[in-house]
Amino acid sequence: MTQRAIEYPSEGFEGLIFDLDGTLIDSMEAHYEAMGQALEEEGGIGLFTKERYSELGGKPAADIVDLLNLENGLSMDAQKVCERQHEILEGKVKSFKAIPEVANYAERYRGKIPMAVASAGTSKMVKSSLRSVNMLSWFDVVLGSDEVKNGKPSPDIYLEAARRLKVNPGACVVFEDSEAGVRAAQSAGMKVVIVPSKN
Repeated sequence: MTQRAIEYPSEGFEGLIFDLDGTLIDSMEAHYEAMGQALEEEGGIGLFTKERYSELGGKPAADIVDLLNLENGLSMDAQKVCERQHEILEGKVKSFKAIPEVANYAERYRGKIPMAVASAGTSKMVKSSLRSVNMLSWFDVVLGSDEVKNGKPSPDIYLEAARRLKVNPGACVVFEDSEAGVRAAQSAGMKVVIVPSKN
Protein backbone atom coordinates (compact mmCIF):
# COMPACT_ATOMS: atom_id res chain seq x y z
CA MET A 1 0.00 0.00 0.00
CA THR A 2 1.27 3.49 -0.84
CA GLN A 3 2.27 5.65 2.11
CA ARG A 4 -0.42 8.34 2.14
CA ALA A 5 0.97 11.03 4.42
CA ILE A 6 4.61 12.04 4.52
CA GLU A 7 4.93 12.99 8.18
CA TYR A 8 2.57 12.89 11.13
CA PRO A 9 3.38 15.57 13.73
CA SER A 10 3.53 14.52 17.37
CA GLU A 11 4.01 17.92 19.00
CA GLY A 12 3.94 21.67 18.41
CA PHE A 13 0.19 22.01 17.76
CA GLU A 14 -2.96 22.77 19.71
CA GLY A 15 -5.60 21.89 17.12
CA LEU A 16 -6.00 19.43 14.24
CA ILE A 17 -8.15 20.15 11.19
CA PHE A 18 -8.89 17.55 8.52
CA ASP A 19 -10.20 17.85 5.01
CA LEU A 20 -12.67 15.04 4.37
CA ASP A 21 -12.82 13.52 0.88
CA GLY A 22 -9.50 12.02 -0.17
CA THR A 23 -8.00 12.80 3.23
CA LEU A 24 -10.08 11.09 5.93
CA ILE A 25 -12.44 9.16 3.66
CA ASP A 26 -11.81 7.33 0.39
CA SER A 27 -14.74 8.84 -1.50
CA MET A 28 -13.21 10.75 -4.41
CA GLU A 29 -14.35 8.31 -7.10
CA ALA A 30 -17.93 8.53 -5.83
CA HIS A 31 -17.79 12.33 -5.85
CA TYR A 32 -16.40 12.34 -9.39
CA GLU A 33 -19.13 10.02 -10.66
CA ALA A 34 -21.91 11.93 -8.87
CA MET A 35 -20.74 15.33 -10.09
CA GLY A 36 -20.28 14.07 -13.64
CA GLN A 37 -23.78 12.62 -13.73
CA ALA A 38 -25.34 15.75 -12.22
CA LEU A 39 -23.56 17.98 -14.74
CA GLU A 40 -24.56 15.82 -17.70
CA GLU A 41 -28.20 15.93 -16.61
CA GLU A 42 -27.95 19.74 -16.79
CA GLY A 43 -26.32 19.75 -20.23
CA GLY A 44 -22.65 19.72 -19.21
CA ILE A 45 -21.83 16.64 -21.28
CA GLY A 46 -18.17 15.69 -21.50
CA LEU A 47 -16.92 18.66 -19.48
CA PHE A 48 -15.99 16.87 -16.29
CA THR A 49 -13.06 14.63 -17.16
CA LYS A 50 -10.90 12.99 -14.49
CA GLU A 51 -8.11 15.40 -15.36
CA ARG A 52 -10.43 18.38 -14.87
CA TYR A 53 -11.70 16.92 -11.62
CA SER A 54 -8.13 16.59 -10.37
CA GLU A 55 -7.41 20.21 -11.30
CA LEU A 56 -10.52 21.45 -9.49
CA GLY A 57 -10.15 19.20 -6.44
CA GLY A 58 -10.97 20.91 -3.16
CA LYS A 59 -13.25 23.54 -4.66
CA PRO A 60 -16.94 23.60 -3.65
CA ALA A 61 -19.25 22.03 -6.24
CA ALA A 62 -21.12 25.30 -6.83
CA ASP A 63 -17.84 27.05 -7.68
CA ILE A 64 -17.00 24.26 -10.13
CA VAL A 65 -20.35 24.70 -11.89
CA ASP A 66 -19.85 28.47 -12.08
CA LEU A 67 -16.37 27.98 -13.58
CA LEU A 68 -17.57 25.44 -16.14
CA ASN A 69 -20.41 27.78 -17.12
CA LEU A 70 -17.94 30.63 -17.63
CA GLU A 71 -15.50 28.52 -19.64
CA ASN A 72 -18.14 26.96 -21.90
CA GLY A 73 -20.78 29.66 -22.30
CA LEU A 74 -23.36 27.60 -20.43
CA SER A 75 -25.96 28.51 -17.82
CA MET A 76 -26.25 25.35 -15.75
CA ASP A 77 -28.09 25.88 -12.46
CA ALA A 78 -25.41 25.46 -9.79
CA GLN A 79 -27.91 24.83 -7.00
CA LYS A 80 -29.73 22.18 -9.03
CA VAL A 81 -26.45 20.45 -9.94
CA CYS A 82 -25.33 20.44 -6.30
CA GLU A 83 -28.64 19.10 -5.05
CA ARG A 84 -28.58 16.33 -7.65
CA GLN A 85 -24.95 15.51 -6.84
CA HIS A 86 -25.85 15.15 -3.15
CA GLU A 87 -28.82 12.96 -4.03
CA ILE A 88 -26.57 10.62 -6.03
CA LEU A 89 -23.91 10.63 -3.30
CA GLU A 90 -26.42 9.68 -0.62
CA GLY A 91 -26.93 6.47 -2.56
CA LYS A 92 -23.19 5.78 -2.46
CA VAL A 93 -22.33 6.89 1.08
CA LYS A 94 -22.56 3.40 2.59
CA SER A 95 -19.65 2.33 0.37
CA PHE A 96 -17.31 5.00 1.79
CA LYS A 97 -14.28 3.76 3.72
CA ALA A 98 -12.01 5.56 6.14
CA ILE A 99 -8.42 6.07 4.98
CA PRO A 100 -6.66 4.01 7.66
CA GLU A 101 -3.42 5.95 8.13
CA VAL A 102 -5.09 9.34 8.59
CA ALA A 103 -8.09 7.97 10.50
CA ASN A 104 -5.79 6.15 12.93
CA TYR A 105 -3.90 9.38 13.57
CA ALA A 106 -7.15 11.27 14.21
CA GLU A 107 -8.37 8.54 16.54
CA ARG A 108 -5.17 8.81 18.55
CA TYR A 109 -5.95 12.45 19.38
CA ARG A 110 -9.75 12.33 19.71
CA GLY A 111 -10.80 13.79 23.05
CA LYS A 112 -7.23 14.94 23.72
CA ILE A 113 -6.73 17.76 21.20
CA PRO A 114 -9.47 19.98 19.68
CA MET A 115 -10.24 18.56 16.23
CA ALA A 116 -12.32 19.69 13.26
CA VAL A 117 -13.30 18.59 9.78
CA ALA A 118 -13.40 21.38 7.19
CA SER A 119 -14.62 20.26 3.78
CA ALA A 120 -15.58 21.66 0.39
CA GLY A 121 -18.77 19.60 0.68
CA THR A 122 -21.93 20.87 2.32
CA SER A 123 -22.24 20.40 6.07
CA LYS A 124 -25.10 17.93 5.56
CA MET A 125 -23.04 15.77 3.20
CA VAL A 126 -19.95 15.99 5.41
CA LYS A 127 -21.89 14.79 8.45
CA SER A 128 -23.53 12.01 6.45
CA SER A 129 -20.12 10.86 5.19
CA LEU A 130 -18.56 10.89 8.66
CA ARG A 131 -21.56 9.07 10.09
CA SER A 132 -21.17 6.36 7.44
CA VAL A 133 -17.70 5.49 8.75
CA ASN A 134 -18.59 5.99 12.44
CA MET A 135 -16.35 9.05 12.84
CA LEU A 136 -18.82 11.90 13.35
CA SER A 137 -18.45 11.87 17.15
CA TRP A 138 -14.67 12.21 16.94
CA PHE A 139 -14.72 15.89 15.99
CA ASP A 140 -15.53 18.98 18.04
CA VAL A 141 -16.36 20.97 14.90
CA VAL A 142 -17.66 19.82 11.50
CA LEU A 143 -17.75 22.52 8.82
CA GLY A 144 -19.00 22.51 5.25
CA SER A 145 -18.36 25.10 2.55
CA ASP A 146 -21.98 26.28 2.83
CA GLU A 147 -21.11 27.75 6.25
CA VAL A 148 -18.51 30.24 4.99
CA LYS A 149 -18.56 33.00 2.40
CA ASN A 150 -15.72 31.77 0.21
CA GLY A 151 -14.68 28.20 -0.51
CA LYS A 152 -11.15 26.84 -0.84
CA PRO A 153 -8.59 28.11 -1.88
CA SER A 154 -9.83 31.00 0.27
CA PRO A 155 -8.73 30.49 3.91
CA ASP A 156 -12.25 31.19 5.22
CA ILE A 157 -13.18 27.62 6.18
CA TYR A 158 -9.94 26.97 8.03
CA LEU A 159 -10.04 30.27 9.89
CA GLU A 160 -13.64 29.55 10.90
CA ALA A 161 -12.69 26.05 12.06
CA ALA A 162 -9.91 27.49 14.24
CA ARG A 163 -12.29 30.12 15.63
CA ARG A 164 -14.85 27.47 16.58
CA LEU A 165 -12.15 25.28 18.09
CA LYS A 166 -10.91 28.34 20.05
CA VAL A 167 -7.36 27.68 18.82
CA ASN A 168 -4.99 30.20 17.27
CA PRO A 169 -4.71 29.48 13.51
CA GLY A 170 -0.91 29.35 13.78
CA ALA A 171 -1.22 26.52 16.31
CA CYS A 172 -3.31 24.34 13.98
CA VAL A 173 -2.15 21.53 11.71
CA VAL A 174 -4.25 20.82 8.62
CA PHE A 175 -4.40 17.52 6.72
CA GLU A 176 -5.15 18.08 3.02
CA ASP A 177 -4.98 16.24 -0.30
CA SER A 178 -5.86 19.00 -2.79
CA GLU A 179 -3.91 21.98 -4.08
CA ALA A 180 -6.82 24.31 -3.33
CA GLY A 181 -7.02 23.00 0.22
CA VAL A 182 -3.28 23.32 0.81
CA ARG A 183 -3.36 26.91 -0.41
CA ALA A 184 -6.34 27.64 1.85
CA ALA A 185 -4.57 26.26 4.92
CA GLN A 186 -1.31 28.05 4.15
CA SER A 187 -3.19 31.32 3.62
CA ALA A 188 -4.75 30.81 7.06
CA GLY A 189 -1.24 30.61 8.53
CA MET A 190 -1.51 26.94 9.41
CA LYS A 191 0.96 24.08 9.09
CA VAL A 192 -0.06 21.54 6.45
CA VAL A 193 0.42 17.78 6.14
CA ILE A 194 -0.14 16.82 2.51
CA VAL A 195 -1.93 13.51 2.09
CA PRO A 196 -0.91 12.17 -1.34
CA SER A 197 -3.50 10.71 -3.65
CA LYS A 198 -3.76 6.94 -3.49
CA ASN A 199 -3.47 6.81 -7.27
